[in-house]
Amino acid sequence: WGRTRPRFDFDNTAATIEMDAADCTLENVVLRATVSAVVVGVNIDNSDILFKDVEFNFDATGDYFVTMIDATTSGIGFHIIDCSLYAEAIAGAARGIYLSASHETVIRNCIIMGNFSDSPILNDTTASLRILIENNFIYNDDTTTGNGIILTVASTGVIANNRIGTLFATNVTGLLDPGSCLCMEN
Repeated sequence: WGRTRPRFDFDNTAATIEMDAADCTLENVVLRATVSAVVVGVNIDNSDILFKDVEFNFDATGDYFVTMIDATTSGIGFHIIDCSLYAEAIAGAARGIYLSASHETVIRNCIIMGNFSDSPILNDTTASLRILIENNFIYNDDTTTGNGIILTVASTGVIANNRIGTLFATNVTGLLDPGSCLCMEN
């Protein structure tokens, strides 16, 4: 529980967890950047992957994941439930969760906070279909972008009951770009 959970320190910029097999679970662990610019924390390359109660965090100032979770070739059925993704309040991190062709993805009951130059949840290439993003707290304190959830125009599914905030005061049009998803109570 809490800080006594198993912790994996990423002390090399090329360090990553490769989830290449289908039907796998990562649960109840802390993944911590202990060096500047870990390129990808976890790379999802197959279907039916579950993350439950996983925390992404950083050790000290200047330590960060550029992308925490890369699910750009994940196939069908990636679920991230009850997870926490924390980035520093200074520039470094780009994306919390990066999707592309990630069909039937579920992102539920997560906390995503920090300075994300792209977006805390991003799908900017191939559409992800039948996705569900619900009951999340998302805070991007990047003062130059103001993005929260950004999906490509052809992505489909439901985005519901999320709380999204930003420190970008100029224009908050990028706070939620749902693609072709149905939005309720965000």
